[in-house]
Amino acid sequence: MEHNISRAQMDEILRRYVEATSNGIFTTADVMLATAEYLGRIIVGMSDTPIAGMQAAQVASDYLVNTVKAGMTAKGFNMGGH
Repeated sequence: MEHNISRAQMDEILRRYVEATSNGIFTTADVMLATAEYLGRIIVGMSDTPIAGMQAAQVASDYLVNTVKAGMTAKGFNMGGH
């Protein structure tokens, strides 16, 4: 799976997520679960085979885990050397 990403594009999406939760219309749980569902739909739409779909899901999962580890480390927790 190719990883051509634009940090500016990602930052804009993140800004919109923050806006969606800070205005009180959506909860963080709403955004989290809707994001997971949409991500699943994106993966199914872009994948020609189940193997490709699962590989794309693993890329997303790994990125999520690394993001959580980095954030928890920044909060002062020992995340096992991360």
